[in-house]
Amino acid sequence: MKRYLVLLALLVIFTAQVWAEENDKTDLVSEILTKPLQMILKPVGAEKFAEDVAGKKDKEERPTLSFDRTVVTPTRTEEYIYNVNRNIDVITDHETETMNAKNVQEVLSQRAGIVLNGFMNNTKDNSLDMRGFGSTGNLNYLVMVNGRRINQIDLSGPDLAHIELKNIKQIEIIRGPNTVLYGDNATGGVINIITKKGEADYHAEYTQELGSYRYDKEYFSFNGSRDFMDYFFSAAWQDSDGYRTNNRYEANDITANLTLKPSENVSLLLASNYHRDWYGQPGALYDGNLQ
Repeated sequence: MKRYLVLLALLVIFTAQVWAEENDKTDLVSEILTKPLQMILKPVGAEKFAEDVAGKKDKEERPTLSFDRTVVTPTRTEEYIYNVNRNIDVITDHETETMNAKNVQEVLSQRAGIVLNGFMNNTKDNSLDMRGFGSTGNLNYLVMVNGRRINQIDLSGPDLAHIELKNIKQIEIIRGPNTVLYGDNATGGVINIITKKGEADYHAEYTQELGSYRYDKEYFSFNGSRDFMDYFFSAAWQDSDGYRTNNRYEANDITANLTLKPSENVSLLLASNYHRDWYGQPGALYDGNLQ
C-alpha cells in the first residue's frame, strides 16, 4: 500500500508541474508542493531536496547542453559528439581567442593529459606529451591538419610552428590509442587541427600584438563566401628576442584556400600554406645564469 501511495504522490507532482508549465503558474505550484515537503524533511536537513523535487529552481540556472556539435576525427566521417564513445575534447576558435596563448602548443597544454616541456619558450618548442610517455612523448601522438598527417619521418615529432593560431577553426583531441585507424605515432592520441574557410559575405581582420622581449606580431586576413565558392587568405609576421641569449624567433606565414562548389553535393578544395622561420638555440643554464 505504501508503494502505491508514493507512486500516486509522484504522479500528482508530475501532473501539477506539467499543468503549471503550460499555464505559466510554475511558481504557485512550486510553493504549494515545496512547503509540505520542507516541513517533513526539515528534521533531517533536506529542505534543498524538497526544492529540487518540486522544481523550484530558476530556469536561467539550469545548465543547457549543446548536442549539435560535430566531430570528424574519431570515425573519419562527420558525427555528433554525443554519439562518439571516446575521450574526445574540442577546442573552438572562440575559446582560443579568450586564452592567453601565443601558439598552438600553449593552447593544447591547457587541456588535461597534455604536458608542454619547453626549453626555448618560442613556437619551435614542439615537446608535447600525451598520456605520460615522458621523453618519448613526441613519438607517441599524431598531429593532423585537416586530416593530413604532419608528423616527421625522422622521429623528431610534429612541427607545430607552421600552424598559425588565428587560422584555426577547431581542434579535436582524442586521447588513447588510435593506431588501428591512423597508423603509427597514434599510441597516445590524435590531434586534428581544422583550419578556417570562407565565411558568409565578406570579412577582413587586422591585429597586432606587443609583448615583453620585443615581441611583435602582425596578422591580416580576409575571407568570404558565395554560392559557388568560399575563399580565405591570411598573412602573419612575428618577431621576438626571447628571454635568453641566442633565443630570437622570427617567422612568416601565408595561407590561402579556395573551395569551389559546382553543385550541392560536390566541392573542390585548393589549399596552400607557406611558412619560414629563423630561430636560435640557447645553450645550457648554469648556476650563474639562474642567479
